Amino acid sequence: MRSIRILVLILAFAVLASCARSYTYRYRLTLTVDDNGVAHTGSSVVQVSETPGRGLDAAYPTVLRGQATVVDLGRGRLLIALLRTPTDGLLKLYDLPQNWRYGDASGLAHLKTQGGRVWELNPGVVSRLVTFSDISDPRTIRPVDAANLEATFGSGLKLKAAKIEVTSDEITTGLSRQLPWLALRRNYIDGGHSSFDSVGYTTDEFISGVQ
Repeated sequence: MRSIRILVLILAFAVLASCARSYTYRYRLTLTVDDNGVAHTGSSVVQVSETPGRGLDAAYPTVLRGQATVVDLGRGRLLIALLRTPTDGLLKLYDLPQNWRYGDASGLAHLKTQGGRVWELNPGVVSRLVTFSDISDPRTIRPVDAANLEATFGSGLKLKAAKIEVTSDEITTGLSRQLPWLALRRNYIDGGHSSFDSVGYTTDEFISGVQ
């Protein structure tokens, strides 16, 4: 009897999930690095799909399509901002309702129409930045402190600007051409099976839903 009840609950949740409406928007993150007076800029357009829930315990997973933002610093050096979900931050910036996890979809419904305004972010708080000592070897990944690029890349480099905006532009693709090992579609980028035997970064943090 207990197993039947569990099965009924699972089926009920599946039906609700299939009927739940998702809301989609696209955002562009643009980063500019000052390299001793020379500006290097990279941007990426990512599509985000969110489904309003009934509380944190009944939240639906976020679906991303796009790739990480990459700034090519030359000489094989890449600064990469890994994929993230900025929904809550964007709703706050655009002064839209933020209770979508609890069923209020009004903010999400209006978010995709908010294009035309670019928001300046504090470069020092940009999170999830990484680079590679050797871009051909995913095992050489290392984190980068947004407030101290010099510690990683040398004297005179700093994250000069970070901007975010809602857009209707095409989703950015092509990162697997810069980092061919992404095409292997391994869970962890170095082929590990868990966070204990890998570098701890997954392919979905670099590309999701695109080639």
